[in-house]
Amino acid sequence: QKQEQPEHSETQAHGIQPHKTEPHDTEQDTAKPKPKQEPAKPVEPVKLPDVAPVPPEILQRMNERYQKGKQTNPALEEKRQAVRDAFLHAWNGYKAKAWSHDEVRPVTDITNDSWGGFGATIVDAMDTLWLMGFQDEWALVRDHISKLNFAVDKDLSVFETTIRYLGSLLSTYGLSGDDTFKTKATELADLLLPAFDTMTGIPMHKVNPTTEIAENLGWTNFASLLAEAGSVQLEWKQLSKITGNKLYADKVQAFMDILVYMDLKKFEPESSDLPTLSPTVEKRIQEWGHWDNSEGAVRGLWPVLIDPITAAFTTNEIQIGGLGDSFYEYLLKQWLQSGKKETRLRKMYDQSMEGIGKLLLRKLPRQGNKHGAKYIDGWKGHHTQVMEELVCFMPGLLALGYETAEPKNEEQLEMAQSLMEMCWMLYDDAPTGLAPESIRIDPTSSLGYHVESSKYILRPETIESLFVMFRITKEEKYRDRAWAIFQSIMKYCKTPTAFSGVNDVRVKTTDATMHADGKARPENWNDSMQSFFFAETLKYLYLMFSDDAILPLDQFVLTTEAHPLPIWDKQ
Repeated sequence: QKQEQPEHSETQAHGIQPHKTEPHDTEQDTAKPKPKQEPAKPVEPVKLPDVAPVPPEILQRMNERYQKGKQTNPALEEKRQAVRDAFLHAWNGYKAKAWSHDEVRPVTDITNDSWGGFGATIVDAMDTLWLMGFQDEWALVRDHISKLNFAVDKDLSVFETTIRYLGSLLSTYGLSGDDTFKTKATELADLLLPAFDTMTGIPMHKVNPTTEIAENLGWTNFASLLAEAGSVQLEWKQLSKITGNKLYADKVQAFMDILVYMDLKKFEPESSDLPTLSPTVEKRIQEWGHWDNSEGAVRGLWPVLIDPITAAFTTNEIQIGGLGDSFYEYLLKQWLQSGKKETRLRKMYDQSMEGIGKLLLRKLPRQGNKHGAKYIDGWKGHHTQVMEELVCFMPGLLALGYETAEPKNEEQLEMAQSLMEMCWMLYDDAPTGLAPESIRIDPTSSLGYHVESSKYILRPETIESLFVMFRITKEEKYRDRAWAIFQSIMKYCKTPTAFSGVNDVRVKTTDATMHADGKARPENWNDSMQSFFFAETLKYLYLMFSDDAILPLDQFVLTTEAHPLPIWDKQ
């Protein structure tokens, strides 16, 4: 069974963060089959459809939200508009060259349909368009979505479809009140339901909406990924909230209940708080559901692969980057979404952060590390000495966890600050001002590391954390750093059509080379612009320079793809 993640997939779990599953070392990369690609299709300039007018009350809501973000400080408003202009440049390029396709290749101007072919860029960008006040563009998007048919005869990634499509539909419904998006969200979720019909309720990686056949990936030995199974809860629980149908929440809660049961059985065997499981699932967990990370049991850290039939973990590998990342994010955010009522999840989150501090958080071996920068290591029975840029969502998560705790845990804020310094160093050290995809710790290097994977694929994680750190601390250095990253993106990633990732962040040249198609372009562009560039990277930059009132963090929780969902007791 071949892996069918497109190249540059962000399968974290934003982006997967699976949000973002990228291989995290060379050995794993060579062991995995090459991703299957949809054939590239050249596209002539697109003729856009005529669209029905949007009801005026909806446009009024959009304008009110946009106006809330305006800055009285002219310098900040200028930066906000600069990000908005960058969004429009990328959007217009996509619209002209690849409308209705998932993505445009921003150098060759051909199309890419790796995310179902429903127009991933259109759907993922919806709430960013709303926040930026692009009324005409949003009307075009609304028309496209109203005509979508998700019942296709092809495999869909449950995680990626949830975070890119379902999350944005739910977010846009919450912001606009337009039933179009609730209807489409329900249609889509209903087609993904067969992925949850396993012996344990742990979802499969992909499902075909027509045949209803669900499968896992061969390179995982057909296990489910922690970050995928544990990073769909915000979206599906929100769907239950707005429809009144608890089925959706029950489906995603099954995996959480299994983990709570395992945790309590292992660490608090006399606990009376065990969730109620079916006799079959309980029996399987008792027989199979155990794990050993070879350091004794570090509570709160979970292996990245779990068998959906037996509920047994099939590896001792622990990652806070790809394969694991957004699982930990959703522990905290489910608690926040519930209005702080799901207290067991807050407890699990705190245990996870404590476990990270105990086993994986390590000081960078860099001479003159005056800011105390620390990195998060991986674990495969030993420390891997590799850190991915994907881990850089963690400073923001830790800061959010600190701010919302009662009482506040100063240790979590200190962890956030030391990790934020590390993530900023990855950008600041690179000649282009863009961070590499991953590094390997090297005490013999003057930097304390060397570059493992040199590419930059327009990732949002560090910008996300800078945004949250600024919102919580109000330290201007975080805004300054975000602006520096934005300037680097403008300098090294902007193409005539849109924006492209780069192959090597150490190469500063933008000199063009003539290619066989008669076009001159820089060799360093990788010709890829994923939809998360609109949904996350540019959204977080825009929010950084907007007034806090545009999206208060005590009223909204942002998904791993940066789609804002309302906190239930606040709206």
